[in-house]
Parts: sequence; C-alpha cells; structure tokens
Amino acid sequence: MKFFTKQLLLAFILINVNLVSGQEGDESSENKFDFAQDDHYLNIKIGGDFVQPMGDTFTGDNLKSSGGFNLELSFNLFETPILLGARFSNSSHDVIDQSLVGNYDETFNSFIGGFAGYQFFSRQKLRLTPSIGVGHVAYKQSINSNSFRDSGTTFWVNGEVSYNFVKWFALYGNVTLQNDYLKMDVPAELESYFKSGHFVRFGLGVKFVL
Repeated sequence: MKFFTKQLLLAFILINVNLVSGQEGDESSENKFDFAQDDHYLNIKIGGDFVQPMGDTFTGDNLKSSGGFNLELSFNLFETPILLGARFSNSSHDVIDQSLVGNYDETFNSFIGGFAGYQFFSRQKLRLTPSIGVGHVAYKQSINSNSFRDSGTTFWVNGEVSYNFVKWFALYGNVTLQNDYLKMDVPAELESYFKSGHFVRFGLGVKFVL
C-alpha cells in the first residue's frame, strides 16, 4: 500500500511538471505582442455605444434606448499597469411619455470626465481593464426649436476586454454603468425621481496604442 501511494504521488508530480512546462511553452508562442508593464503607452479609443436607460427614475421609466459615441485618451502611470485618462460619451434619447417629464420629446445626454483603471495582462494579446471615473454630465431637453439644460455630476464603473491584432491596434468591448446626479429645483417628493439618472452602456470600438 505504501509503495502504491509513493508511485501515485510520483506520477502526480510528473504530470504537474509536464503541464506547467506545456503552459509556459504555449504562453511564449501565443503571446507574440507582449506589452512590458514598464513601458509607457498612449491609448486612443473611438467607438459606438448602445445605451439602455435604467432604474426607477425618469431615465428608466421614460427614455428609449439609443446609440451613442465614445472617445477616450489614457496613458500608463510611470512604470505600472495603472491607467489615467479622460472620457467623453454621449447619446440621444426619445421621450416615451411627455406628460411624465414636461414639455419635451427628446433629451441629449453627454458627459466628460477623468478616470483611473488597471490593465490585467492575463494574455499578451488579450487584456482586461476595469476602471472608475467621475465627471460633468449635461442633459439637453428639446422640442421643436425650444431647448433647456440640466447638469450635474456623473460617476461610472467600466469593465473592458480588448484584443490586440498587432502592437498598435486593438478592438475593444466594454460595459459601463453610468450614474448621474443632477442639480435642479424640484419638489422634495420628486427629488429621487428627477435628480438622478442611470444608464448601462454597451460599447464596441477600436483602440490605437502609441
């Protein structure tokens, strides 16, 4: 019994050694476009978003989903995979029921702000980049030729996956949870409904690494 146990243990050790060696060989062959973490890169991202209003507020109840635009600039912080950057995003939404929100039939949502993220190099062509950001958000409501604005602060959380075909070019896909807090004068009982807006943004685009 002891002999069998020793043989089994030896076989287990040999199998693990072979697996580790095989994985190292696979990684070296697959990860052709390696990005050393102590290099400095400027990332430029341009893409489109599918924007879905959500939540028990005027956005989730009364705005239709639509397409949007996204532009980002970011760079590595010193010799780390930490990213710092700026983002601009927008989208235009039709109003479902004007009687709930006032005399307008369309709202244009846009925000600009800064963010911090972290690049995980799980594979050298494929990477995961979570980030969080804060900025200024504006809503432009319009009907016919009349318009007015509301503004406030936005916070967002983003998760992104990108794939580099070559060192300088990649495709990315991301999901962003956008939470807006507006400065406007409304009755106290309506503040929770009109002074916050929430969206989920599904993005797809290209990234240039310079």
